[in-house]
Amino acid sequence: MHGHSRRVELTVAGPADPRTGWLIDFYDIEKIFGPLLARLDHHCLIFSYTGLPPEEATRLREEPEVYAMKTGRICVAAVNTHNIDHGVDAIEAVVKG
Repeated sequence: MHGHSRRVELTVAGPADPRTGWLIDFYDIEKIFGPLLARLDHHCLIFSYTGLPPEEATRLREEPEVYAMKTGRICVAAVNTHNIDHGVDAIEAVVKG
């Protein structure tokens, strides 16, 4: 996975093709495993620390419904161009009180 500090290991087991000596072609592995790897790749950065105290993190979770932990970490796994404004506005509203 590019640019991340994670590693995914895939183990393939089974009998080798007697004609080729191969268990599976790398192209087929990519075709089968590629979509899952792409999904994993964009969900590794799940939480980010905001510095919000527990009271504000709780309000963020309950009022504007942004997934926040009491430690001030928020879930950023599903942040995208369609919901980023909601998240930013929610944090601003909680901080300003």
